Amino acid sequence: VDDRARLDPSEEDWSAWECKIVDFGNACWHDKPLTTDIQTRQYRCPEALLGTKYGTSADMWSLACIVFELVTGDLLFEPRAGERYSRDEDHLALFMELLGRMPRKIALRQGELRSIKKLRFWSLDAVLNEKYHMPLEEARFLAS
Repeated sequence: VDDRARLDPSEEDWSAWECKIVDFGNACWHDKPLTTDIQTRQYRCPEALLGTKYGTSADMWSLACIVFELVTGDLLFEPRAGERYSRDEDHLALFMELLGRMPRKIALRQGELRSIKKLRFWSLDAVLNEKYHMPLEEARFLAS
């Protein structure tokens, strides 16, 4: 979505929107996963990125990323590899900047990334309010 087409979320009539859910390429029973390689990179949940057990919350994660994209016109997570870190490590860093450090028991031995040391923490409601100028009350509601 370019800047000319970007909508002001506070002025949009959301009741007129329709949505189709498509692309069930990795669909499986929640208790019988087919693969650990799931989800489009930009909508991938931490569990899938880390190769740990995942469930239906992975789908909710993707949906939340898509809602953010529909509201802002931007991807919530767009990781890139750097000279000293991988795309996966950047993805983890983006998660941590938005959600806070990951508990050691879930992700990282010491709760730290290998190569990325400086993180800039910015809560989702603050991103929506400060970067996209969404009224704070609406930003808090959407972020919850």
